[in-house]
Amino acid sequence: KELETLRRELPHTFFLVPGYGRFEGDLGDRMFLYKTTDNFKTLYYYSTIAYDPTVEGHSLDEGDVIRTPDGRLLCVMRNNSYLPMYQCWSDNDGASWSGLEMVGSEGVDPALERLDDVLFCTYGRPGVWLMCSENNGERWTNRTCLYNSPYEISGKTRGERAGLERSCCYTDVEKLNDHQLLVLYTRPIDPSDSSVMSPWKPGQLGSFRMFAVEVTVER
Repeated sequence: KELETLRRELPHTFFLVPGYGRFEGDLGDRMFLYKTTDNFKTLYYYSTIAYDPTVEGHSLDEGDVIRTPDGRLLCVMRNNSYLPMYQCWSDNDGASWSGLEMVGSEGVDPALERLDDVLFCTYGRPGVWLMCSENNGERWTNRTCLYNSPYEISGKTRGERAGLERSCCYTDVEKLNDHQLLVLYTRPIDPSDSSVMSPWKPGQLGSFRMFAVEVTVER
């Protein structure tokens, strides 16, 4: 999805691909940007989008990148499970990036899409959420829950919550037309079945499915 988005929006002399990993000596994951100038025959390191082992989760990964209405690139990224997501911008096509800012929501695997001058971001864990920004990601609003985790999170530690989520809550979002989005996510086939706990538990993967919901945007 990230490749197709950037393929549409960047000059066809090169493509940029977000990813994450570590350099030798790193204390946590860093968000990378890779570049190809030969239609993906080779990829090479282009820049570090973000690296800060002092953040609570110690890692910055699972990022998505999109071009904002004002022409910059925006990256929204995960910072471990049940911790705040972060974001930063580039005004030179990814050669360098601004400092980190908190998004204002906790979650994993953020996915970005754009309808005209409005940005949309889906993310999960806990639950599955959609939020939007009308100012290039500077402020995210209208957080809407699309799938609610079937347990009470208050008083639970991060480790306890990971065992109760009952879905990886990973998401993706695609533009259908100028007014509609398609949001995809995973959840149990039957959320009321308390015996189904996690797609990572042996023998339970078959009890989970990919679901999709169409979202109509009105302004």
